[in-house]
Amino acid sequence: MENNRTGTDTTGFNLLILSISLAAFMSALDGTIVNIALPTISSDFHLSSSTVSWVSTIYLLVMAGCVLIFGKLSDGIGFKKVFLSGFVIFTVGSFSCGLLPDLMNSFPVLVGSRAFQAIGGAMITAIAPAMVTAYIPMQQKGKAMGIIMTVAALGTAIGPTIGGVLTQYLSWHWIFLINVPVGICALLLGMKVIPASVPHAIPSSFDKSGALLIFTGLASLLFAVSEGTSMGWTSPVILGTLALAILTLSYFVWHELRVADPLLELRLFKNRNFLLTNLIMSLVFFSFAGISYLLPFYLQYVKGYGASDAGLILTALSVAMMVSGILAGILFNRVGGRVLCIATGCFLVAGFYMMTLLRVNRQYLWFSACSS
Repeated sequence: MENNRTGTDTTGFNLLILSISLAAFMSALDGTIVNIALPTISSDFHLSSSTVSWVSTIYLLVMAGCVLIFGKLSDGIGFKKVFLSGFVIFTVGSFSCGLLPDLMNSFPVLVGSRAFQAIGGAMITAIAPAMVTAYIPMQQKGKAMGIIMTVAALGTAIGPTIGGVLTQYLSWHWIFLINVPVGICALLLGMKVIPASVPHAIPSSFDKSGALLIFTGLASLLFAVSEGTSMGWTSPVILGTLALAILTLSYFVWHELRVADPLLELRLFKNRNFLLTNLIMSLVFFSFAGISYLLPFYLQYVKGYGASDAGLILTALSVAMMVSGILAGILFNRVGGRVLCIATGCFLVAGFYMMTLLRVNRQYLWFSACSS
């Protein structure tokens, strides 16, 4: 366990929060800035919408497979090393995404660069919350989390607008290159303000098999789901990857329940509240994933908006999420989590139903109402 940071002066405390906030900002921004450029990338490389989706899919795949691994390894390597290494990899990966695909005229190079970028993203995502626990004094944790979440919400909100403007008036490459100066600043700041820690030795029982199983299972499942429509759900490749996903993920569960130091403590899911909370969050993010991917194509291909206008329209969704998150935090102590969850479900169902009624002649206000 990391040593707690005590006696931090105000300046050092604020700079430490700023460093962690920059990580949250970059992660949130990257989650919304890329999708708005997918139609343009699809046109440049003459790809179908399902194929170009790998720009987003590969990032999520690597993130999902690596977050648990780096979270576990940080106990042995130290938070600072993993966090700063994550910034280096993420920044280099962003530069590669923006430069190499055009130089080599290759879409696979873009996908590979995104995978490399995602490794850095996983390192940052795994460590940032842990550093709040390890380095921020208890009486300041609430303030710190409020600042960090606000900055992350800001990144989510402005991502579509910035992405649309950069794509339309410069090129889609700049949605990646914009991360480079931010990453360099975050790296230099982190080197100065993040406390050094004495890492524990990496346990010999580190769950390497679990890491391999979860990554292989998720990769196989995502590939099958993403390519099933284009390749055919009964094709040998899709059936084979689905079978591999089922086998590896099933064996992962069996393995994690028996290993002494598991990568993922599955017994936590015996707690009903923990299980239901994670299930609800998964369903909410699952439902939003399809919308955030398809809406840029609808706005640019069907409605004929430019990338900057489409990004501005999509900002309504992000702003609504940010505002509702703030309101939920205020109302939580008054009405309780159950009422908020039920209300959330009602709003989501209503919004998704309205989206099924989207047509070519629908006006901007209808779309904004759906998104909000």
